[in-house]
Amino acid sequence: MISHLPAASCAFDYATTFAVVKDLVVAAGTIFAIYAGVRGFSQWREIEWAKADFDISRRLLTAVFKTRDWLNNSRRWMTLTNEYPDDYDSSTATLKQKRDAHLHMFNNRFGPVRDCAVELQSLRPEAEALWGHEIVELTGNLLVCVRKLETAMGMYVRMIGTYDPSGQGRAEVQFEHMVFDVPLNITAQNLTGEENAFTKEIRLVVDTIEQYVRDKQRPVKRARP
Repeated sequence: MISHLPAASCAFDYATTFAVVKDLVVAAGTIFAIYAGVRGFSQWREIEWAKADFDISRRLLTAVFKTRDWLNNSRRWMTLTNEYPDDYDSSTATLKQKRDAHLHMFNNRFGPVRDCAVELQSLRPEAEALWGHEIVELTGNLLVCVRKLETAMGMYVRMIGTYDPSGQGRAEVQFEHMVFDVPLNITAQNLTGEENAFTKEIRLVVDTIEQYVRDKQRPVKRARP
């Protein structure tokens, strides 16, 4: 006689299954949220760094170019009558009046250079904080050019009216190619001549700074949705 087997149960535990699936979905969502947050923070950080690099590089290069332009302007080869005091007459001026007149002219010419140098110095700590000490050395070379010009102008004024003991003529001439952008080997037939040595020094210093700073200009990437 065949005994009856118990009937197979086909009941499905929906509650337990849904609970497990729900836990898996929540865990996956949590992992995805953490990943998206980390990725979003990384993108945000890159954007902020790029913005900081671009902002300081723009302001720093602007200060460098302004310093260069005013350096060149202050060394104009041609001097105008209105750059001297109103009562100055070179044909009758005493030695003191000649020195005072040139000091007046140099002070007016150098004023904007000094202002640009102060602006450049104020930006250097911020640039150093982002890029390191190398930018301080590079911009320091341009500030050295500023100090050289200021010193040369002072010496030029002091030397007016004195003569070089070596017999080379007026003593201030030895500072002339630094105070003024006088081309080298200039002649009546060739008024352009070769590039002034101090002008070349300034140009090379500025070119080096520009190349370094432009290498630091990272494009600002748009955050992906």
